[in-house]
Amino acid sequence: MISVLIVEDQTIVREGLVRLLQFSSEVTVIGHASNGKEALDLLESLLLEGSAPDVILLDIQMPVMDGFEFLHAGRQMCTDSGRPFPRTILLTTFTDRHYLQRAQQMNVQGFLLKDVCFEELVLAIQRVHAGEKLMPVPGPAENQAELSEPALLLESLTAREREIFARLCEGMANKEVARSLALSEGTVKNHVSNILAKLGVRDRTQAVIRFGSMERI
Repeated sequence: MISVLIVEDQTIVREGLVRLLQFSSEVTVIGHASNGKEALDLLESLLLEGSAPDVILLDIQMPVMDGFEFLHAGRQMCTDSGRPFPRTILLTTFTDRHYLQRAQQMNVQGFLLKDVCFEELVLAIQRVHAGEKLMPVPGPAENQAELSEPALLLESLTAREREIFARLCEGMANKEVARSLALSEGTVKNHVSNILAKLGVRDRTQAVIRFGSMERI
């Protein structure tokens, strides 16, 4: 039986994964957490009990501590305790080449979309546990094709525009954005107009609703 730890901030997704894997005779869920910090504490407890998971299903975007931060901290903790870090499958809602590149740099063993079916999920867990690596390796031209349309639109923003958009997502007015970035209010207004045009939305409210949950500066 392969033991699995699930780390996912969306309650409905996390509980769905737990219930789904209960139907498997090959996999058992030994714990779940809603962010990287909770997962780190749970992993420490499991290590002390001598019951560390074989595989971790890890969301990337989470509050408090995201998936990559958890990987770094968890691996350091395991190194300090002289124990191997569990094999890991990253879960995400869309394929982003930046996530793929970072996952590859961190030597993650698997990368799956959250819309994967039950059979594919169990098979992926089994294969990663057996030592295989399930990482898509698209060529340069394919990278753009694998991005979702919203991700492509976000990628069209300049670094400065993404800084400003991140502050719009925090609910800042133009004057507050200008003050936080040491810019004139007129400059911010021009950037906001460019952002709305690139994202294809009418106003900042629509931009935040559609793209805010995807934006991580």
